[in-house]
Amino acid sequence: MNPDFHPIVNGIYLLLGVQLISVAIVQLILGPKKQVYLSLLCLIMGMWFFRRFFWEHWGNNALGIILVGGYKEVFIGPLIYFYIHSKWKSVSTKQLLVHFSIPAVLYLRYIVMRIGFSEVYFAHSLLNHWLLVSFLVVSYTTYYVLCLKDIKVGLEPSLLRRAYLRTKWFFFSVFTFQLMGIFLTILSTLAQGKESDFWTYLNGTLIYYFDWAIETPYHIAMSVYVVIYSLFEMPYLRKLIMGNQMQVRKEEVGENVSDKIAFRFIKEKLFTQSDLNLNKSLEVLDISRQDFSNYLKLEGHESFSAFVNGLRVAEFKRLVENKEYLKYDLVSLAELAGFNSKATFNRVFKTLEGNTPKEFVKSIQNKGQNGGDSKPNTE
Repeated sequence: MNPDFHPIVNGIYLLLGVQLISVAIVQLILGPKKQVYLSLLCLIMGMWFFRRFFWEHWGNNALGIILVGGYKEVFIGPLIYFYIHSKWKSVSTKQLLVHFSIPAVLYLRYIVMRIGFSEVYFAHSLLNHWLLVSFLVVSYTTYYVLCLKDIKVGLEPSLLRRAYLRTKWFFFSVFTFQLMGIFLTILSTLAQGKESDFWTYLNGTLIYYFDWAIETPYHIAMSVYVVIYSLFEMPYLRKLIMGNQMQVRKEEVGENVSDKIAFRFIKEKLFTQSDLNLNKSLEVLDISRQDFSNYLKLEGHESFSAFVNGLRVAEFKRLVENKEYLKYDLVSLAELAGFNSKATFNRVFKTLEGNTPKEFVKSIQNKGQNGGDSKPNTE
């Protein structure tokens, strides 16, 4: 327990830290793979609360520094970006390496300096503060712009209205809090080493009251919000929490809407258009976003992309078993089904079918060996 804080505040910090870390673990176990970025964000926020609660006891040993030490905020920018990005587009290993390499180097530098060269680290504490602040300013500015672009170009056309707004406001809320933290860090860093009355007042009284009157309550509120948001992002828990509110009656959709969607998507195979998104579908079908949302809920689809990807995978499987397409390789068949990326196709197929496209084709080949039919090229 931190003696500088009121026991009630200590209790709140401990409770929120436990909640955030628990949510992160649950997400990693039960949530979709793309939720790993949100899970790590929850983990970092939970460690922040643990730091304020346990730092007096853990701050002087290596394990404590690794678990609840600083500098984890260097990962927040790319984590938020990839969480937004993965909602509409697949993330490659190369992208992860490019975006996380510099934060990882900075974090490892902090760990090594703090554990192995603590005297040197504290002797240059002002330089270390400015290094962190400078990086965070550049990082948050860069990822703020990238996220805004992704929200406009990717999320808005791809997600249903409610999911789009939920993700958008989550992004703005988290980034607002992070910018507030940078503002306080810059002020305290500027005040270090200055002995004038103004800077003493700024670094002592003003920042102290700003921290307790604004940042701490906002941080607590933000953490509660992140916990609730994270729970609702897990499909299983969202259904469990929402219950009957997520059910849509057939009459709420209407036969006209169902017929339009069935005709254009199933019979005319609208889903085979690789550039298809939600906005384009609404325009072609001439229906409202709410009508489409109700239809997807009625049919048990989590999102527009899940609906379309399911149709594309089914179409790919149909093509594989069709003798007319024996000359095509798997990538060509995937393109005919509507996929515009090999990586996305492989990921979606594995998620829905439990095996890879190559494994699926081999299973078909094994079944058809007696008949002597060849099957599509698996290369």
